[in-house]
Amino acid sequence: MGTSGRENTEVEPKIGAAQLDEFFRELRQTVLDLENAFDNGNLSRRLGEIDIQPRLGSAISRSYRRLAKTQSNRLQDPNGRRMRTVHDLLSQMREELFEINTWFHAEIDTPPQPEVVQPIRADQRSPPDGPTDRSDSKPPWRNTNHRYLVRQNVTHPIRMRPDQILGSRSWGIGFVFDDQDVTDALVAQMTLNALRKFAQDLDDLTSLLPRVLRAAPDRFPHLVPPRSGRAFEQLITDILNEEAQHAQLSGLCEDYLQKTDIRVKYPDLDRKRGARVQVTIASTHTLHQKKILGMRHPEQFVILSPWSLASAVPQVGDLNHDQKRALLGDDLIREFWECIPGTPSDIAGLSNQLKTILTSAITQPLYDPRGPLVHVPDPIRRLIQIWVHAEALRSTQALRIYEATEGRYRRGRDGRLRIRRLSDSSLSPSSLEFIKQHPTDSTVRATVERFSSRAAWVEFSSDLHGRVDRKEISWSDPNADPQRFLDIGREYEFKVRRVSASRLPAIVELSLKRTMQDPWRPENLRNLATIGVVQGRIVRKSDLGLFVEIESDLIGLLHVSRLPEDEPYSLDQMIAVTIESIDIKARRMVLAPA
Repeated sequence: MGTSGRENTEVEPKIGAAQLDEFFRELRQTVLDLENAFDNGNLSRRLGEIDIQPRLGSAISRSYRRLAKTQSNRLQDPNGRRMRTVHDLLSQMREELFEINTWFHAEIDTPPQPEVVQPIRADQRSPPDGPTDRSDSKPPWRNTNHRYLVRQNVTHPIRMRPDQILGSRSWGIGFVFDDQDVTDALVAQMTLNALRKFAQDLDDLTSLLPRVLRAAPDRFPHLVPPRSGRAFEQLITDILNEEAQHAQLSGLCEDYLQKTDIRVKYPDLDRKRGARVQVTIASTHTLHQKKILGMRHPEQFVILSPWSLASAVPQVGDLNHDQKRALLGDDLIREFWECIPGTPSDIAGLSNQLKTILTSAITQPLYDPRGPLVHVPDPIRRLIQIWVHAEALRSTQALRIYEATEGRYRRGRDGRLRIRRLSDSSLSPSSLEFIKQHPTDSTVRATVERFSSRAAWVEFSSDLHGRVDRKEISWSDPNADPQRFLDIGREYEFKVRRVSASRLPAIVELSLKRTMQDPWRPENLRNLATIGVVQGRIVRKSDLGLFVEIESDLIGLLHVSRLPEDEPYSLDQMIAVTIESIDIKARRMVLAPA
């Protein structure tokens, strides 16, 4: 029986502790079989031959049915980037299911009047008055009223929520129960969570891979970091979830495309999906600002770093001292400074101290079932919790203002987002006149005002900006760094490509390279190929070798294997080379020493 029809009900595999190893082996074998079928172009046929829904669940079944629909539009992936990422995802799941380094004995401890602690929905304006379900008929890991008591190998009993018990697996912490039914229920819920996360990552990979292959066919980012690579983000997530479950690590698409490491939800947060948190270990103002400059609309994010946390604490001579005191409270401020060694005198010193405390917490031995968060002093944990909550409210308010005033979308009376239609009256007369006088392919002169991670920006008026994407900088380098070709405050000539007036400020898409002839045109290269030795300027050095500019914006590679040993080279140095081969279609030129 095939899986071509859509499931009417959710199917979840029933996995106990004794079946976990066999189940994972079957999952791995089936997934790799389906991935090979996708590579060979017969995924739909293979899905019709095997029924994976009852064995692996509805989520995995849906993911591969969605993937099968993309088969006809599949981009070439000669280096097997998707398969490598799937292997990484399977390894990540295996680590969380099986790699346990520290064990604790636990037992169920249900108080008479349990407090409900659930992931908070955005439509909840205030916390629930009481438990939504006082019944104990649910399986233990579905009943959020349960608490789990850890007594063994700890100085005092520790009560933990179900989500904390499951989240401890990220640190290699496992729990042993006297009741086999409870152990099996833990394994079942843990496996179900892992399957749902794996299915979501597969969906994200299906959406993400074509964009990455089109943007950088020769390069592919490592999308699945090792457990140690997300340790700092996991530590912050645990701290935010210490009192109630508010935070969750983001998936592949959010992490890679939306600069979102963590999603946080609070009862008073008017945002269904939660506020976006970007986590960085940057402890200096320069690195913190560099992270901000690489983000679009950073005011709509919570940017959590040792520097931002240090900036939230009242300092000597701080102009916002009273505002910060009102947020944190005098008692917390006093306790915070008592746990900071050396009492740093400025933000830079405090930021370094916070970075040391947070990073050392991850590397210290585990002696508590809650993981490394216990190595972070309680006042610092409370500072993080209070500050992130306040920033989540602020960033959401910034998003709502953007939507209402200048965003591409507007919020209708029914609360749903709709594309904003700008009328001519939305733009100033000067901007309308500029657009009229500068149609597509016309030339305009403008001064570079600022840089972002992917573009240079100019400003024609308060409601009309110009954008020079990095792909429109150089004929030879589609990922050119705008700052290598342009200078802030200098005027340049650009070609107008199009005007996007679907939001304010309106954007004029500009091109620098189109103001010059394409140096890769065949007639130019035919003449160049007849020349023997040419002089070129070194414009970039990398592990591959030297990138040498032969003519204006005509760059070739002198491979590292062809370079003389122990001979120093510097940027802008002129060297003599010969042209070995030219690939016009790929815009590649191979050079050799003269």
